[in-house]
Amino acid sequence: GDVYKRQDMHLLAKNIFNERTIGLNDVLVKEGTPSGLVKMLNYKSKDLRDSAVRAISAYLELVQSDMPVALRLLIKEYDSLIHVCRKTVAEILINTAHLIPESELEAVFQFLLMKGVAEEDEVSKEFMESGIQIIQAQGKMHAGTIIKTIEGLLNKGSKALTNNANTIAVIFIGNVARYLAKDDPMLPKLHDTLQKMLSILSLIHICCCRRYAVC
Repeated sequence: GDVYKRQDMHLLAKNIFNERTIGLNDVLVKEGTPSGLVKMLNYKSKDLRDSAVRAISAYLELVQSDMPVALRLLIKEYDSLIHVCRKTVAEILINTAHLIPESELEAVFQFLLMKGVAEEDEVSKEFMESGIQIIQAQGKMHAGTIIKTIEGLLNKGSKALTNNANTIAVIFIGNVARYLAKDDPMLPKLHDTLQKMLSILSLIHICCCRRYAVC
């Protein structure tokens, strides 16, 4: 145990996966059910959870074609994780933000806003950070896709998302708007959406938005 604690588990995992022919069925899924590595995300030991996060992230860095399946599996497993362990999903998203294909951005941001940041707690903060990291990694190329997904949820009405999720949706929009050109036709509508959302958020949530420099 002490030997592994002294090593960078991310590099260790990369070395293991590079030396062996290991596929998705070995790392994340075993005979149709989550593998032992995925189950480690739910362990009480933070050291073991961290090791699993680094190993899964390292595998996805090497086998990027498995990202879509891996994302769907992690989103599916989210509900079965103990509350404090749910942060592991956010940590994997942060580590692999640059690897998420455009085809999965809609599902990822729907998950973030409808589940990841639904409650106002430490888990939510981790998922907010994962969303911001994804925007920073993907915003230049895929700002439109991200904005349309968030606006789609906001347009469903105030009951579609929790107050905390509405606040973080505004933060996400403010961050992704930075990647739009000044003459982008989406900007006027985006501005109207932000103003509308700020008008219904409480003062404390508006302050949160301002803290992240989006209004």
